[in-house]
Amino acid sequence: MLDDYKKDEPKIEEEIQKIEKENKIYKNFKVEDLIAITGALDFQDGRAFIAVPVQELIKDRVETQLYLITSEREKLLFDNRQLLVHKLYADRQPVLIPRWQSADWDKFLQGAVADSLLNTYEKIVKQLELYLDCGNFVWLKVLAVWIIGTYFHRLFPTYPYLHLNGNMGSGKTKCLTIIATLSFNGELSINNTPAYMIRVIHNNSATCCIDEVEKLNHAKDEDSKTVLAMLNAGYKRGSFSGKAEQIGQGKNWTTRRFEAYSPKVLAGIQNLNSTLNSRCLPIVMVKSNNRAIVNSEVNEQDLVWTEIRNELHRAALTFYKGITSHYTCLIDDELLGRPWELWKPIFAIAQTIGQELYLEIRNFALEIERQKKEVENDTLTAPVLLEALKDLLSQNKVDEGWYPTAEIYKHLESYDEETFGWLKDDKNKSKRGKWLGSELRRAGIVKGKAQQKKVEGANTKGYCFKATDIGERLKSFGLYQEPDKNLGQADEKVPDIPF
Repeated sequence: MLDDYKKDEPKIEEEIQKIEKENKIYKNFKVEDLIAITGALDFQDGRAFIAVPVQELIKDRVETQLYLITSEREKLLFDNRQLLVHKLYADRQPVLIPRWQSADWDKFLQGAVADSLLNTYEKIVKQLELYLDCGNFVWLKVLAVWIIGTYFHRLFPTYPYLHLNGNMGSGKTKCLTIIATLSFNGELSINNTPAYMIRVIHNNSATCCIDEVEKLNHAKDEDSKTVLAMLNAGYKRGSFSGKAEQIGQGKNWTTRRFEAYSPKVLAGIQNLNSTLNSRCLPIVMVKSNNRAIVNSEVNEQDLVWTEIRNELHRAALTFYKGITSHYTCLIDDELLGRPWELWKPIFAIAQTIGQELYLEIRNFALEIERQKKEVENDTLTAPVLLEALKDLLSQNKVDEGWYPTAEIYKHLESYDEETFGWLKDDKNKSKRGKWLGSELRRAGIVKGKAQQKKVEGANTKGYCFKATDIGERLKSFGLYQEPDKNLGQADEKVPDIPF
């Protein structure tokens, strides 16, 4: 026994020294000195990190070991003790299947360079052309950029969802399949349980491709409700959803927070609710007349998908600084608010690929948002109400005026019978006063209750409107046009003609 110990003594001493060295390193660290990374994909401290699973033979078993591949061409064991040596720690544990070939990331570690982002983009577009017909070819370009963006989404504070809307046979499932095959940690959710979806979003930063999404609108179980909450919040980085979980078989419960942020594609025949719809870039899928596209089948095992994924992983560790720079410098005076935050990541990636592509997609985005605005306005009362009140002031040739509620009702009825015709029905007299006040406040042109004034000796309720206020609110709906200043000057030169 003593001889065995002496034989192994150098090896044991080496292990002791290693442990002591690591402990000294850990003792010198403070929590604020460490960098937290979300395990599957992250960009921190000027570096990029992607987790990859490797199957290894350990003794008599095949086990999956996680490693981090970094933009510095390092391969770090995904182990808390090992990560701490590099002043890193992971706040979650990914559960991954191989998406990036080990032979390819090994070449990257040895110094192999990434293909240009333009080449990768063109390869994706070429594949999309073989399988999809979205009516407008620019949609395929947007889709290719969006797929690339899934490998960079953690750079951005927001990342838009895609909504594939169309009848049966329009290619929605095929589109979902291609996106799931190419995107970062893509997951095609047809039969996946809600509990599984919650965890792949949180742990794997997975690109979730959800078919028949309308089923979630009628969810009753807690997991389905959590998924719906994650969909509503998950286009923004840093959004979390809480969930209560039972501990073991007992009656004790604990709470857990799951990050909701990840790229998502929602497909279905029915329209989305307004909350989800506002987070999406809408793609209307129609049945194609191209027989070759209709009969094409996606073979997910085809090496072309693997090769493109390899390129996309290398791209994520190579071009993230350039994309960050483009994103930071982008400005736009036509896209505002939610549309701007949804399109901005797409613009940044497109601009990194090429200025011509960026300009084409931006012009396309302006048209898409104009169409969305028209559809939204058709379902809202506020835009029509504002236009009617603008017309009321115009008829009286004033920029500001107070009007009794009865006069407002009468003008609304004559201005748009379809929208406001119900106001003249005697059965609705009891509720129209409350409705008018609520709509005016929601439209943002009055505050508080109706004002009372003496009209022919009687106390009369009414509201005061300003043309400037109405104009500002119409701008938010994209409906306001600045008056032509030259018209006023021209009118002054034309003498009055007596009749």
